[in-house]
Amino acid sequence: MEGTNEGNVFSCAMRAGLYLGGWFILRDSIEMFVYSNVVSVGAVFLLALLSIVSLLFTLYIITRGTDVYKREVLKENVSYFKVLNYGFYLFFFASMIYAVFIFLCLTLFNPEMLSDQKNFYDSVFTQMGTMEGASTEMLNSFKSHYDKGFEGLLSQSPSDVAMNNLFGETTYGFFLCLVTSIFLTKKISK
Repeated sequence: MEGTNEGNVFSCAMRAGLYLGGWFILRDSIEMFVYSNVVSVGAVFLLALLSIVSLLFTLYIITRGTDVYKREVLKENVSYFKVLNYGFYLFFFASMIYAVFIFLCLTLFNPEMLSDQKNFYDSVFTQMGTMEGASTEMLNSFKSHYDKGFEGLLSQSPSDVAMNNLFGETTYGFFLCLVTSIFLTKKISK
């Protein structure tokens, strides 16, 4: 019986992970479009809005997937650690799909993806420097931090970037699920 539940955990997590991985790919595709086609300070607000929408949609997928998992697999046997385990697997499978996408983008579709992103932020910092009341010291400080980060990122191989995304998204998901699992462990009412 326990093996059946274990298999169902993976099955439910893979199904929801497919949706979440698809969302990560769509989100990155929109970001790549903005990085290569829109160069303005307003684009930074668009990216911030996309981040908020991404978090909300990610929470929706977690909640919906966990609800299905609780109904189909757990029945009345809901616990914090079972929901947390499910959330971890959900993000792991989604991150695997996303890492493959990143690898394919950097090797086949858009090898200049990271350079486009760096150029976008360089242009934004330049535009912000021309704005009235902009603190050049603060902008230079931000720009130096971005330059150091991109310098390390641009020196990595596509497989390293993909693996870093796999571990980064899985870790992000684990910490997100540490919190959301508290709210999602509510017992199913008959």
